[in-house]
Amino acid sequence: MISVAKHYKRLIVLEKLAAVGTRKNILGNWASDQELYSIWRRRVVVTEKCSHNAGVSWIRKSKENAILAELIYRTYCEVFPHNASLKKPITPYQLYELYLVLYLRVQNKSEFSTNRIYHLLRAIASNELKVNCKCKTCYTIIVDDINDINLHCGLCRYLARKKRVESSSQSQHNQAVVGLSDKSVSAHSSGVKTANDMVRKVG
Repeated sequence: MISVAKHYKRLIVLEKLAAVGTRKNILGNWASDQELYSIWRRRVVVTEKCSHNAGVSWIRKSKENAILAELIYRTYCEVFPHNASLKKPITPYQLYELYLVLYLRVQNKSEFSTNRIYHLLRAIASNELKVNCKCKTCYTIIVDDINDINLHCGLCRYLARKKRVESSSQSQHNQAVVGLSDKSVSAHSSGVKTANDMVRKVG
């Protein structure tokens, strides 16, 4: 009786995951082909389509994505501290619960999906991504490419980049001001010289 209850509970969670756009190949980790066919046939689609492919290259495409990856991992550690190292594979229950918690925290919903959560956590489990490192600037836990040695979180990288851009713009502005000042001084000096020459000629 207990096993039957667990079976239906699992199917209900899988149907909910399918409804929010989780891909078939992910659901197939927890369902047989027959169950998957039944889930897909009965599903009530909440999202327009299954979003985001496999892989974690999206993390490096923008500051928002890097921050999102770090938020996903930190939230996972907060909700499931007993498996923060991800030695045990993520379950469908964990994936759906994590999705619900993150849905309330993530602002840009277009970059967020159960598919990205799943592949991010798998990449961490397989050491494709490094975790439990701390940002050299703000000391928060970061998620980053295993080959990256900068060890700065997405937000700090963005703030540093913004500071460099602002500094460069200010430098260009100062150079332009100096250039205009030099031209003004040169024009003034030239005008004074011309006036002096005219005075001498009249005299």
